[in-house]
Amino acid sequence: MSRGNGKWGRRWRCTFPGIFVLCVSATPAVAKLDIADQGPQLDIGRFAMRITNAGIMGNAFFDRGLSGDPSFEFPRGSGHEALGRAELWVGARGEDGRQTVTGGPMLEWRPSLAEDDRVRQAYLGSRGSRITIDEDGDGRVDEESLNGLDDDGDGEIDEDLDFQGEELCTAIYRDYRRESIDYAYPGGERHIPLGLEVEQKSMAWARAGFQGIASMRFHVTNRGTQILHDVRLGVYADLDSRLRAAGNGHLDDQVGYMDPSITVFEGRSVLETDWVKNCFASVGTP
Repeated sequence: MSRGNGKWGRRWRCTFPGIFVLCVSATPAVAKLDIADQGPQLDIGRFAMRITNAGIMGNAFFDRGLSGDPSFEFPRGSGHEALGRAELWVGARGEDGRQTVTGGPMLEWRPSLAEDDRVRQAYLGSRGSRITIDEDGDGRVDEESLNGLDDDGDGEIDEDLDFQGEELCTAIYRDYRRESIDYAYPGGERHIPLGLEVEQKSMAWARAGFQGIASMRFHVTNRGTQILHDVRLGVYADLDSRLRAAGNGHLDDQVGYMDPSITVFEGRSVLETDWVKNCFASVGTP
């Protein structure tokens, strides 16, 4: 406040300090689900298969208009789907004797809140992809996972990968995220987490004879505080073979069974010149 004198008499000039109010609206962080359109796919072989970071294999959201990506399209580009969707289910009995299953319904598996906790994708020939070779010179072989982390503590990331296929997609998800616990599931079912973390590795090949194969590997870790008993792992598969735009493809589906065992020629055994035997080995389920 200041005062001045003039011919018109006493004048007062008042100056008030400015008051600023900054309002911040807090928006809760949300995990980045890789389920929307134009997402990661296994596509090096003769098929295209959608991969997510929510325990879902294939595109489970085509009919909901969320994604137009192929589910398990074979041959690639044909529009023919060999799979509706598949989901990882893990069941166990807790210390209180209660039996619980994670995976059904969908979206009980969730990634963390980290911005880069998405599906990671790499191809044979990229950095760290040479299997059985010590690529970082630390005396160990294939000790890293494709996860954006320094698994072996040498200051490098994803430099010596356990790379089993010619294309690799990896994802990490959990059943104890707050997003999955508070989610409104169909029928009002409540999600009871088991405290599990899953590292999923999805692989495909371009070489002849393997171009129609998608391989899935799941490493399940108990991150909770209780001991789990009778742990069971399974995959729920909606085997709906149809054109993507057809709505009744399930009406003409048939399920067949194949023997996974094969016989491999291992060579020929010769004793002197009078006895010759071809050697074979059978590889498969017992």
